[in-house]
Amino acid sequence: MRRGQNMISAHRQNQQLILRNILQRPGIARQTLSEFIGLTPASITNLTGSLLRGGWIAEEGQAAGPRTVGRPSIGIRIATGTHYMGAVYLQRRRISVGLAELDGTAVVRFDDELEDRPDPRQTVQRMGMMLEAAIRKVRPPHLLGVGVGASGIVDYPAAVIRVAPRYGWSNVPLGEWLGKVLKVPVVVDNNTRGMALAEQLLSPHREVRWLAFLYIGRGMAAGVWADGRIYRGSRGIGGEVGHTTVFADGERCWCGNRGCLELYLSEDTIRARTGVSEDTPIEQAIEQAPSALREEIVHLVTTALVNLDNIYNPEVVVLGGWVDRAWPILREAVTDELSARTTYWPHPVRVVASSFGEGIGLTGAAVIGLGQLVYGVGEDDWRPPASLPREWSL
Repeated sequence: MRRGQNMISAHRQNQQLILRNILQRPGIARQTLSEFIGLTPASITNLTGSLLRGGWIAEEGQAAGPRTVGRPSIGIRIATGTHYMGAVYLQRRRISVGLAELDGTAVVRFDDELEDRPDPRQTVQRMGMMLEAAIRKVRPPHLLGVGVGASGIVDYPAAVIRVAPRYGWSNVPLGEWLGKVLKVPVVVDNNTRGMALAEQLLSPHREVRWLAFLYIGRGMAAGVWADGRIYRGSRGIGGEVGHTTVFADGERCWCGNRGCLELYLSEDTIRARTGVSEDTPIEQAIEQAPSALREEIVHLVTTALVNLDNIYNPEVVVLGGWVDRAWPILREAVTDELSARTTYWPHPVRVVASSFGEGIGLTGAAVIGLGQLVYGVGEDDWRPPASLPREWSL
């Protein structure tokens, strides 16, 4: 629900809009910025002056773009080395923690193994210790907040993990718990949505209005950027393409459904069917698989893309997980089948590999925090903790 805006919140929204445009157009001139976002040159000067003094942006000589008559314009970019966003990427058996600059660049990263069905409170304490160790690595040690990318069903406004079957968690108020440990706001979302937001906010796809990120790893889901915001659905399960049915009488899934796509395309299933261990790159296993099995994998990956195309109609689908690594092997066959199965669609969807490779998980987690707290691409109904340090805000 959108709320009315007082002068303070309108000021903050204008700053976020300016920061987002500078992030996506490094070296932009103030005059060009004014034209892009529709604020007067005087307002731009005042707002950018405040952001310069706060260490959010920096000047960098001549502005990007063609030269104009008269004195050269000064370009502005997002500042580095002043503020940091914490990032936590929760995977099935691994936890990755790091710090990112305001432009999403990772500067510190720690990884640790995660036991099966970990205790949620102990896991939060571990996150806190890892983040505290990370922040000691930078100067100034200024942590703005933390973005957490988690698997399962996440209540984004409340920062609560409602269901994480692979961990055995339910109704875990992760944002509240970690916020109390670190004394900063914590934003929690499904990790695939963070990946989609990272691709839209930081990659060459920033001009795309309709984008889907398809992640296939040990689980499978899609994050969808829909014309200006992340799509979640009414209860936070929008994008669970892994639980679309491909075999009506197939095996039973943990979700209660039968024949879910995830059951047949998960990394564990692919490894089991190709007979390779964890030490063998999965792309190598697929390349060496019998032709019938490789054709089945192509057919199922194409099915996932057709489902995404028919349900969400994105301009671009970005791939992550094992399918990203195996895309050079699968691309030609999948593209051909996708074209044949969407014959009448006027503009075929583009399918591309992730801009961030295997770093997309931690980058996506950082962008979950950056999007809500810095760039204004989070949700209106996100609820920050009742007590925050004053310096967290713009």
